[in-house]
Amino acid sequence: MARRWSPAGWATSQSPVSLLAVRLLLIANMLMLTAVGGVSLAFASEPAGAVGAGVSWAASVGLFALVPYTNPRRGEHGRW
Repeated sequence: MARRWSPAGWATSQSPVSLLAVRLLLIANMLMLTAVGGVSLAFASEPAGAVGAGVSWAASVGLFALVPYTNPRRGEHGRW
């Protein structure tokens, strides 16, 4: 049976530098989506602005949930 892919398994196979780059990109995209949601809520029409902000902020929370998987010390203790 084939082994299933998981974010934790992927993180243990990557170098700390690549994990740092992925972490920085996740955080930068999260901040951009948060800002886009705020601008959408402030300047768009009432229902569309709220929907756009909600979608942007939900995507931002999803990216934030992935940040712990980019910890280079995650996984095997022998690699610390």
